[in-house]
Amino acid sequence: AYPVVLDYTWFINGQKLYNEESSVLKINKISKHFNKADVKCKAANKVGSDESTLILDVEYAPMIVNEPQDILAKTGESVTFTCLAESNPPPTYVWIKMNSKEVVGFSADLTVETS
Repeated sequence: AYPVVLDYTWFINGQKLYNEESSVLKINKISKHFNKADVKCKAANKVGSDESTLILDVEYAPMIVNEPQDILAKTGESVTFTCLAESNPPPTYVWIKMNSKEVVGFSADLTVETS
């Protein structure tokens, strides 16, 4: 650009990052809490300024936030087990019957009829 850019300012979710004044922002060991954060770069020189914004996409492994619970049921009743996990990209689920290793479900919820 002419005249040369003299000043770069960086923001995350509207908060200015002090001591970040170069044209490249490097974030080491980023936390999953920054997923979907707005990152803005503002460049300025003696003629004016412009800015650009992007949304961070931070990938992280699944973490179970709701474990399946034991359920007491009578013969012939249907019961639903739930296992919820948080991750980016979204998790996939597989329910496996312990004794037979048979796959019995592919969603966060598993409904079975007692026998």
